[in-house]
Amino acid sequence: MPLPTPPPCAIEQAPEIVGLVRSGAIVIACGGGGVPVVEVGSRLVGVEAVVDKDLAACILAQTVHAGALLILTDVDGVYRGYGTPLQARLSDLTVSQARSLLAQDGFGTGSMGPKIDAAASFTEATGSPAYIARLADGARALSEHAGTRGTSVQRRVVHAATDQLVGQMSSPALG
Repeated sequence: MPLPTPPPCAIEQAPEIVGLVRSGAIVIACGGGGVPVVEVGSRLVGVEAVVDKDLAACILAQTVHAGALLILTDVDGVYRGYGTPLQARLSDLTVSQARSLLAQDGFGTGSMGPKIDAAASFTEATGSPAYIARLADGARALSEHAGTRGTSVQRRVVHAATDQLVGQMSSPALG
């Protein structure tokens, strides 16, 4: 029986992570999502669940007031129906379109769906851009030369660029 995947509410070590970020350290956190806990009185108690690493990255990026959320993956962009004969690369996608496709399972549960959800949630909550890019293209994605970009100014979650256009597993980077 699969374990539940409740959305994360907070990152317990956020104050320490904020301190490290402020000191100039490069912080790698929430890889694998972390250990799920609940408060029981004044104690934290582990529970049987899976913490989604993309949503944990979204919460952490909001907590440290990151200027951007970078989610790295092994594909060159966001696709609807990925791996099917009808797969289609999405070059532009509004937040409302993303939410609609997520509701229809247009990205697949456990694949790109959580990444799109995290990107849309971050952009909605902060007004800052979110990027989804191939691991090797993380730095280029932050300079908007690779991957998938989302900004709240245009209410976009996705603006994808292919390798052919700009030359171009999952972990957050704070910017």
